[in-house]
Amino acid sequence: SSDLVALLLLVAALLQADKKPPSAPVNVNTATMTELKTLPGLGDVMARDIVRYREKNGPFRRVEELLIIKGISKKRLQSWKPYLKTN
Repeated sequence: SSDLVALLLLVAALLQADKKPPSAPVNVNTATMTELKTLPGLGDVMARDIVRYREKNGPFRRVEELLIIKGISKKRLQSWKPYLKTN
């Protein structure tokens, strides 16, 4: 059972690693969770946290404000910058 769980986690990680970045910039102020998850390394929890933050606090003025979200580091944000916009 634990071997199966480990295998499933490995497969999920590999699928995530193979994800191609979005072909057009994602607007962090209007994107759905599904659209946000097109960013490499961004999963369900982080997408949900971005949407919840936006609903509670209003639109992001700058992409850098995503650093407020737990789990988003400067390095990760830097890798996403070519694929993000705020308007």
